Amino acid sequence: MHAIPYPDSSFDVVLCSWTLAYSRKHALAISEMIRVCRDRGLIAIGVTRIPPSHPDHALLVKEGSVAYQTVDEILALFGPHIEEVPFRREPFDRSTKGALMAIVRVRKDASGTAKTPAD
Repeated sequence: MHAIPYPDSSFDVVLCSWTLAYSRKHALAISEMIRVCRDRGLIAIGVTRIPPSHPDHALLVKEGSVAYQTVDEILALFGPHIEEVPFRREPFDRSTKGALMAIVRVRKDASGTAKTPAD
């Protein structure tokens, strides 16, 4: 996910379902998804929200991952590349584990590419 082996703008839709937690470089992973997605294409992301009170939260943070609590935290990784968010979902009960999901319509710069972060 940090070096997707496809040319720029290869896909209309990119799916990232419950794999972002395996990365320690989330901004780079999102940048690669944007790179291989065409301008105005869709990227769908799903992660498990683990509340700070849950025992798994401490383990996740200890292993160096990010325990996202809101969809907005995930959307922040897209920076200026969000044209719209046609779908988003967060759990109603914030005291238990639940799914954070979003579909993002990507907007690329004039050259049609996304800049890769330095991390």
